[in-house]
Amino acid sequence: MKNHFYNILSRILVETSTDGIIFFNKITNGLVCLAGFPDSFFRSSGYKKGETFLTDFLFQKTGNFIFVDSKDFVYGLFKNDKIPDKVILSEVVGKYRDELNLYGQYILQSEKNKFADYIGIPVIIKDTSGHLIYGNSEAAGFLNSDYEIYKNINEHYLNVFDTESSDTVGKFVSEAVAEEKSERVFVKKNDGTIFKVNSYFIKEDDLIIDFFFPEKVNSGNEDDLSEKFSQLVEAYDNLAFFLNKNGYFQAVNTNGSHLLGYKAEEMIGKHFLEFVSDDDKAEIALTFQNILSSRKHLPFEANLIDCYSNKILFQIFGNPVYSNNRVTGFLGFAKDLSKIKILEEKINRLNSKLIESNRLISIEKDRAREQVNVIEEINKLKNEFISNISHELRTPLASIVGFAETINSDNTLPHEMIQEFSSIILNEGKRLAKLVNDILDFSKLENLEDALVAEEFDLVLFIKDLIKEYIPQADKKAIRVNTEIPEAEIIISADKEKIKKAFGIILSNSVKFNNQGGRVNVIVKDFLNEFEVIIIDTGIGIAESEIPKLFQKFSKIQTNYQNPSSGFGLVTAKQIIDMHKGIIRVKSEVNKGSSFIIRLPKK
Repeated sequence: MKNHFYNILSRILVETSTDGIIFFNKITNGLVCLAGFPDSFFRSSGYKKGETFLTDFLFQKTGNFIFVDSKDFVYGLFKNDKIPDKVILSEVVGKYRDELNLYGQYILQSEKNKFADYIGIPVIIKDTSGHLIYGNSEAAGFLNSDYEIYKNINEHYLNVFDTESSDTVGKFVSEAVAEEKSERVFVKKNDGTIFKVNSYFIKEDDLIIDFFFPEKVNSGNEDDLSEKFSQLVEAYDNLAFFLNKNGYFQAVNTNGSHLLGYKAEEMIGKHFLEFVSDDDKAEIALTFQNILSSRKHLPFEANLIDCYSNKILFQIFGNPVYSNNRVTGFLGFAKDLSKIKILEEKINRLNSKLIESNRLISIEKDRAREQVNVIEEINKLKNEFISNISHELRTPLASIVGFAETINSDNTLPHEMIQEFSSIILNEGKRLAKLVNDILDFSKLENLEDALVAEEFDLVLFIKDLIKEYIPQADKKAIRVNTEIPEAEIIISADKEKIKKAFGIILSNSVKFNNQGGRVNVIVKDFLNEFEVIIIDTGIGIAESEIPKLFQKFSKIQTNYQNPSSGFGLVTAKQIIDMHKGIIRVKSEVNKGSSFIIRLPKK
C-alpha cells in the first residue's frame, strides 16, 4: 500500500514539474510528511529529513512553495528555481485528491510514533476509551510524571489540568468522537500554564491524537516589572501583540484589537497571516524570515484586514523573543498609518498648491519687476521729452523775444531790417504755434479725447493736394518729388483731417531729413478692400537698432541730423493709423534712405 502511494506522489511530482511535496494537516497544524526532496535540499537548508516543521517553511521558504487545500490537508509543492504553476498544481491535486487524503491519514496512523517524536510539542495518541497508545518525550514533561503507568490517560488529565479544563477536555473529545470531527480548545494546567489542545479523530482506527500547543503564562507568577510592562503594552494606543514561535497570537492589547474591530480574545489563537491581506501574505512571510534570520529590528508595512474586510495599513516594529538561543515568539508593535497617509496626501496636495502658488508669485514678481522697469524707462523718456520740448519751445521764443526787443529799443533801425526781423518773428511764431498744436494733438490722441469723424473722399485727389503743400519745402532743398498714383478715383471713408496729419508728418520728414538734391517717391496702390501708400526718400536713413524706437512714446532716435525735432511726430502718425485699424511698416538703411508703407482699409 505504501509503495502504491509513493507511485502517486512520483506522478504528481512529474506532472507538476516540482522537486518536492509536503503534507500538512490543517486541523492539527502538524507536518504529515515530506516526499521527493533531494538530499542537497536538506543539506543547504540545515534541516534533516522528517524533522522539518511547516511553520519554519512558511517563514523561510515560502517564496518557493505553492499551497493548495484539499479536504483536511494542505499540499505544498516546492520548486528550486521558480514557483510552480498554481493552475496545473490545482488540477493535479484535484485528480488525486481522494488518494492523497488517504495517504495523509495512512502516514498519521502507520508512522505516528516517528512523527510525534519529530513534532517538537507534546503529542499523545489514545483510543476512544482513553487508553494510552503512544506519547512522545515532550508529553512526559508536559504531564509531570511517567504517564505510561496510567492505563487511562484521560483520568491522568484530571491531575494535570484544573477542574474546569478537565471537564472541557473530556467534553470536547467526546463530542469530537461522536460527531466524527476534530476539535480545538484552550485549557489551563494547575501551574497556570495555558495550552491550546488540538484533537484529531481518526475514525478508521478509533484513535485520537492530542497536540498540546503552549499559549500564555499566567501573569500571577510575573514580577512587578513584568506586570508594569504588561500594563504599558495594554495602554499602547495602537496595536501591540505577541506571537508564539508558530505565528499564532498569544496576546493582543485592547486598543489594538479594537482598531481591527475585534475583541482581544477573538484574535488570540489565530495565525497572524489570517489578518494579512492576500496580496501581502507572501511578502510578510519573507519579511518574518529576514527578521528571524538576522535578529535585527526590521520595521515593515503590512495591510491588515479588519472585521469588515477593510484594509488598514500598519507600520510594524518588533523583535523575535529567544529562550536558550531558540525562537519562542515574536513581540510586535504596529502603528496605524491610514490617518497618517491621509495627512501625507493632504500635505502633498497642499505642497503642490504651494509650489504652484510660489511659481505664480515668482511670475508676478517678474512681471511687476518688468513693469517697474517700464515705468522707470517711461519716466526717463518723459524727462528727456520735457527737456527736448523745453529746448524746442525756448529756441523760437528766444528768437521772437530777441528780435522784438531789438526793434522796440532801436528807433534808428532801417526799414528793411525791421521787415527782416518781423519776418523772423513771424516764422518763429508759426513754428512755435505748430509745436504747441502738435503737443495738443498728441495729448488728445493719448487720452482718447479726439474721436474719429469719418467722411468719404477721393484718396487720389487727397494725396495730390497734400503733395502740393510740401512742394515749396522740397524746392528749397532741390528735392524732386515723384508720384505713382492711379488715374481712377479711390473712394475711402476715414477721418480726413487726421489722415492728412499722419501722411503730412511722414511726407514732411521725408523732405526734412533728406539730402540736398535728393528724391521723394509717393506710390499709391489700390486693392479690393484696402489701399496702400508708400513714401520713399533718399535721406539720411535710420539704423536698424533705432527703428523700434520710432513709434515709442517720448523716444528720440539717434541720427546725424542737426536740426531739432520734437520726437513724437511719428508716434502721433502711428496712433492715427492704429485708430483707423491700419498698419505702418518701416524699412531703412543709414545714408541710403527710408521707406514708410501705410496700409489702411477703405472703410
